[in-house]
Amino acid sequence: MVDVVDELKAKLVEIDRQVEELRREIAVLDDRKAALEKVIKVYEPGFEVGASP
Repeated sequence: MVDVVDELKAKLVEIDRQVEELRREIAVLDDRKAALEKVIKVYEPGFEVGASP
């Protein structure tokens, strides 16, 4: 039984690591998205975020 619990704990640690990695990746992508939106607004001031291209 202890082996099962240890494996579950290890899996939980791995999932937490993956979640944190994805959060960092999302933050990077959000920054890139914001930068692209700023550039687009320079060329097209009426651009609305979320509008179809």
